[in-house]
Amino acid sequence: MQQDTDRWVAVATPVVLLALSVLLKTWATWFLPAALYFLYRRGGWAQARETALRLADLHLSLLVLAIPLGLLLGALGIVANDAGISRLPIVAVSGLLISALGIYVLVSYLFFSVKAYRGQLHSAKLNMGIIETLRGKRASCPQDSGAAS
Repeated sequence: MQQDTDRWVAVATPVVLLALSVLLKTWATWFLPAALYFLYRRGGWAQARETALRLADLHLSLLVLAIPLGLLLGALGIVANDAGISRLPIVAVSGLLISALGIYVLVSYLFFSVKAYRGQLHSAKLNMGIIETLRGKRASCPQDSGAAS
């Protein structure tokens, strides 16, 4: 019974995070996976805990990737403004990158839910494993297709 509850909580975690991020639209959504991780740890749900941890890793990894991209696009905008060139291509590229990251997050959340339903853990391709490494776990493990440890 505990294992079924754990699996269903793991399936619901990405859905709840997506719904809360749409409703809240604040910086608090970056901290929700970490808060859920500690809540699940207290509840004893291993698979849900690992799913929340990997979602927090994905959020942090995307933030680490988005900051340099934003700085690069901002610098290109300044150069274009100084040279008297239209900034329209830079704005278009910025919009495409934001859309691509948004679609990637939605698809990753879908994979997190489907894999959790099957009793497996999902490792997103852009996930750098920052939090997993900091807590002492291996960042990439070939046996990720098994149940949570």
